[in-house]
Formats: sequence, structure tokens, C-alpha cells
Amino acid sequence: MRRSNGLEKLSPGEVEAVIIARYGRRTCDEDSDRGTGCGRDITRVHFAAPSRRSQRCGEFLLQNGYQIVQEEMVLDEGKYYPMMRVVPFKRKAKREKWDETQLRYGKLLLEMRHPILEQYLKREEQLKAEILEKLDHQRGEHITKRQAELKEELVCIRKGLKYYAV
Repeated sequence: MRRSNGLEKLSPGEVEAVIIARYGRRTCDEDSDRGTGCGRDITRVHFAAPSRRSQRCGEFLLQNGYQIVQEEMVLDEGKYYPMMRVVPFKRKAKREKWDETQLRYGKLLLEMRHPILEQYLKREEQLKAEILEKLDHQRGEHITKRQAELKEELVCIRKGLKYYAV
């Protein structure tokens, strides 16, 4: 085992599978900028990242030849951690497009109506709505921008919660 910033210390052909924890948005962006990605010779990648950071990495993986084949979510000490198992895209398999809600919260988690994700979405909906309500009494360009962001996030959260309405 060794520690590095993303996958920068790996040489091509060195490993078949990796487990990456705390692989956040910045690290994912840096790997993307360096072109290292996950390496075409890695056949299995397992990610665990705080929930707010997973969207960018999922998007990066899907755009760079990987398929998310399994997702899980756990709650540990008040923090939500989505995890994913990723494999290289198989040429015969149909490439899927994920919408923003599916990227943000995990298409497979939404489809399986994962109970911890539902808890997370309800909590986020309440928090965002409370913040939005507090901002209603304030003025300014940055307030207007933040209100728009919150409204957009609420639309996405509510779209995710529709998976549980069945």
C-alpha cells in the first residue's frame, strides 16, 4: 500500500485494481488535467468519497471510458459516504447518459431507492430550504446568486426524491 495524490505514483501495468478513498473533486480535476485518469490497464476501481465530492468524479469516470457498475452509501459519524465500483467500459455495452441528478446522487442508488440516500436527500432538502428562507430577507448580488444556486440544488434534490414516491 502507498499513499499518493490520486493515481500519480502508479506506473502503467502496475496494478489491476485500486481502492481510492477521499478522492475529492480537486484530486479528480488534477488527475484529469494531468491526463492520468485511472489508467486503461486498471480493471476495477472502488471509490469512497464524501457525498459532496462524488459527482465530479463520477462524471469524469463516465466521460473517460469507465462504467459505474455498483453503488453503495453509508452514514458514518454524521457524514454520508457514497461508494462506487467502476470498470472499464466494454465496447459491446451500451454507453449510458446520466442526467445531473443521477450524477450528483448516484443513478444506481436512486434506482434501488437506497434508504440512506433517501435520508440524505430529505436532510439536504430541509437544509437548503432553511438557508433559502433566511436569504429571502437579505439583498445583494451575491445573495441573488446564492439563492439561484440553492433553487437549482432543490430542483435536483426533489427530482431525486421522486424516485422514492413510487
